[in-house]
Amino acid sequence: MRALADTKSSFLDLDRLDPIRVLDDLDGPRLFTVRDKHGLELLAYQCGEDDEVERFLLVPADARLVEGLEENRITLRDALTRQGCAWLVDVHRDARAGAPVPVDVNNLPDTALPRPGLFLAPGR
Repeated sequence: MRALADTKSSFLDLDRLDPIRVLDDLDGPRLFTVRDKHGLELLAYQCGEDDEVERFLLVPADARLVEGLEENRITLRDALTRQGCAWLVDVHRDARAGAPVPVDVNNLPDTALPRPGLFLAPGR
């Protein structure tokens, strides 16, 4: 996986992605909420990985967004793209998070996002 560009966010401040609320945990947390050092709640989605890092897409989250996902009122893709701001973060195998890099979700490859129309698994 190609390293992230060196355009680091001065807004988000985090060293690790410690899950607060796990929404999908197939082979480890794939979709969960986290908080940065200032208390900002974020939805984290694993959008890629290789032997060295797991890449996560982070978007601002709140209780309404999380409930919408859990109640299957919001698709996964919509939850990740509706905010207008997002960051990519590489998490190294030692659990250390790299610096968040701001991204435009509209410019991400289609494979970095869930399929359109996909909801959380039934019974969540």
